[in-house]
Amino acid sequence: MRTMALLMLLALVVACDRSDAPTPRVGLQDHGAHHGGVVFNGPRLNLEAAAAPDGTIRVYLTDEWRRPVSSEGVRGTATLTGPGGPQAIPLVAEGDTLVGHGPKLTGDTVGADIAVDRNGEAISMSFILPLTKGAPGAAGVPLDGCVAPPPGDDPSAPHPRCVLRFLQAIHGIVAPRDGSAAVVSVLESRTTSWQLPGVTLLAGFDAPPAEEIPVDSHPHVEEPTYMAMRADGQEVVLALGEHLLRHDVRTGRLVKELAGPGKAARSVAWSPDGKYLLVNVFASGTVYLLDADTNATVRTFEAPGETTMVAFSPDGTLAAVGTEAGPITLFDVAGKQPPRTLSEPTNRTDALGFAGNDLVATGAEGILRVWDPITGTLKSSTSLGVPVVRLAVQADGKRAATGDREGHIRIHSLPDGAVTETIGWHKGFVRWITFAGPVLLAGDADRQLAVWDLP
Repeated sequence: MRTMALLMLLALVVACDRSDAPTPRVGLQDHGAHHGGVVFNGPRLNLEAAAAPDGTIRVYLTDEWRRPVSSEGVRGTATLTGPGGPQAIPLVAEGDTLVGHGPKLTGDTVGADIAVDRNGEAISMSFILPLTKGAPGAAGVPLDGCVAPPPGDDPSAPHPRCVLRFLQAIHGIVAPRDGSAAVVSVLESRTTSWQLPGVTLLAGFDAPPAEEIPVDSHPHVEEPTYMAMRADGQEVVLALGEHLLRHDVRTGRLVKELAGPGKAARSVAWSPDGKYLLVNVFASGTVYLLDADTNATVRTFEAPGETTMVAFSPDGTLAAVGTEAGPITLFDVAGKQPPRTLSEPTNRTDALGFAGNDLVATGAEGILRVWDPITGTLKSSTSLGVPVVRLAVQADGKRAATGDREGHIRIHSLPDGAVTETIGWHKGFVRWITFAGPVLLAGDADRQLAVWDLP
């Protein structure tokens, strides 16, 4: 009987600590969980937090290279959110861990603001901690959920249904056509996915695999330069440095790591059939068509100048490539037809996409253009009077949204490009917009992700 108890205890210890975790050392950048918890990577101190239904909160301390840090002299508090209001639980040192004991916890997750003071260095971070197997967890996410904003000075002006407020500026948003979820990247934070329409956390994404970096560098969390959703909405690819990381949207699990083209990707598009990734890189005119499973280069395309954005046509036969100089080149994905250039843009093309069979693009000129990509005929040209940095096209191809650095979002009918509504609610640069079914999601430099229910 005693032998069985010891074996069960050993199994529990093995389950709580990652046996596959890299050995911490200088020169190895590792952001993964070592104890089955949720990790916050600070500039000098990392916190890995975990909660149990019996009310136990554990916080593991490591330095920037993930080497254990003594908890001697370290004080902390975990303030749990719940229906009864916030409850502060003191965290006390137990070896290399801070431990707190509170009341029993119910549900699948618990929100916690964890504050740690180590020799006068104070760190505070919000966590959503899983209590049951498979429940979501993440650090640096809003614990109060998606909150309806006050009406403002003009109650008749458009205002969002609700807003998620993050700790840093929104960097990217992608969503499947059915609007069931959204994947959000935030500056210097881990990527997360959110269930729609209720806007609740689906998953915190797995950390990228550990990698070697110069010993005189400082490990830091990188946000993806770009994200692309697979047409079925089940996976998203993150362009992270020279790597392309495929993640499961609903669980956040890393499905596959691809080496990419060997250079830092600037933008990525996933082919409608899910077989290929179209990738352009910084400071280059070369665009790569990669096998989404094997990373093999199927074909390359040469644009006339440095590229900015790429997109697939809905049938997957055309690749549209924007440039710093402005003109857009259309390539036959099969490589059987010569490329065609749309010369109307004369300044940087910052955003492009397909609305049904039409190509829509905009950029530094502040003009929204719509073409028939087969004939090259320009269907409409709408001057907006300000450089436009973001474009989103609704799945049915009937509407588009544009965002500018002054915080304005304009809704356009297609294919005529006419502005049907202007939204001036955002105070900061609109960093990203995307349609999630009938809903428009907009993230700005003011750290806000707004959910807009459009008429």
